[in-house]
Amino acid sequence: MVKRSIVRSLDGQDAIAIRPMLHLALSYDHRAVDGAPANHFLFRVRELLEAVEFDL
Repeated sequence: MVKRSIVRSLDGQDAIAIRPMLHLALSYDHRAVDGAPANHFLFRVRELLEAVEFDL
């Protein structure tokens, strides 16, 4: 995780905010897993991580 500046919409206004960012990647064998469920899994992991308040 690293802190990065991003543009967020707050009350309809754009604002620059500093947020912790993490790049995630998922690799899988296409012969065993279809891309749609794998994408759904990674999207759900992202939702869960974004909902947590981290103490940095």
